[in-house]
Amino acid sequence: MKLVSHTSLHPGGSAALTPAPRPTEGDEWHLDVSRGRALLEPGQHATLWRICSGAFLVERPTRDGPDVVALALPGDLVGLEALLGEPCTFGVSALLSGRARPESLGGDAGLARALGDAVRQQQRQALEMSQLRSGPVLERLQHLLHMLSRERGGAIERKDLPTLKAIARLVNSAPETVCRELNRLLPARPRAAQRRERAAGNAWTLIASAAMPSGRMAQAA
Repeated sequence: MKLVSHTSLHPGGSAALTPAPRPTEGDEWHLDVSRGRALLEPGQHATLWRICSGAFLVERPTRDGPDVVALALPGDLVGLEALLGEPCTFGVSALLSGRARPESLGGDAGLARALGDAVRQQQRQALEMSQLRSGPVLERLQHLLHMLSRERGGAIERKDLPTLKAIARLVNSAPETVCRELNRLLPARPRAAQRRERAAGNAWTLIASAAMPSGRMAQAA
């Protein structure tokens, strides 16, 4: 059984844990983080987390606001300051809703493994950020879509993407430019097709309701 604890926000915006059942032997505790919510904030006590699903922005605070320095994907570690016993320098928030679990080091061998993972991860993330921040905006978005599709294990649909503002911050462009280029990469389906899909769904709902015994219909209502 997977024990889940959802995040809520303190007035300051940091993630807080709602009470969850005490794990039993063999359980793996994890935390679900909704899109836009914080997993870690600068200045707070650092905890080492491993990303299980979703996509998370790693950001450093600046005078002009948070600046994205990395995109953390499943398998990546965040809260690396915990390895040094220091408070968080970077904030971590969910670009796409995701899940993370605390990483237990379990001694010197675990610490060495985490440090090795962190070095390899940061080398990869540096290359990815150079692809997301340089070249034509269309190519930057192509790289981002490839990364997010790889995380999901299949093509990502327009409705599942982060907000235009979040994407624009990540690829260092304007939301209007991102919107225009996304329309080239992921053209919206014609409204007539969307209406046909909704009508077909409504028709199947009516058919199912008509076939359902009256007692079952009352229960469903």
